[in-house]
Amino acid sequence: MFPTPVMSYFLRHLTTTTCKTHLRLLGKGLFGEALNRTYGSPNGGIFTRFMICGFATYQALAAISSNVYESYPDLQFKLWRGNQVIFSKKGRAGRTAALTSRSQVLGALAYQLRVQELPPINHLDAADAAILALSGAAAIRERSTLIIEHPEEGSFLLALTNKQLRCLRETWCS
Repeated sequence: MFPTPVMSYFLRHLTTTTCKTHLRLLGKGLFGEALNRTYGSPNGGIFTRFMICGFATYQALAAISSNVYESYPDLQFKLWRGNQVIFSKKGRAGRTAALTSRSQVLGALAYQLRVQELPPINHLDAADAAILALSGAAAIRERSTLIIEHPEEGSFLLALTNKQLRCLRETWCS
């Protein structure tokens, strides 16, 4: 579960003259001849090696016929936070407060799942990965996943609590 931009997003970034060499090499290995065309200039956003790795992972899983879904860590934190305040990564409170608030949610979720030992979460990227794994595991256990599919936008998985899923069913099915 991870958010993945469409291929043209990568191709626009990889074919600019300002693209970093290591990203261009990763892109060349992944996209090959597709980089020999012009795709126009990138339209904002960030571009990192982690995004390329995420895209490659998504494509590899799809190639072996695995069910692949996108998901958003910030949304998952908000869905599983309970009464905990989740501080913004870019907010006034700072990245330390953001990491601490996320770690508290992860600790509570790990306890609920009876995870004996959660590895240290020292970075926001690690917290994002952990919320996707833990909330996904909890939702699968509770049978409270929701999949939203759209032919042009992809497949998204929401890992919900039982209470959240019941609320949605009451709203949609009434």
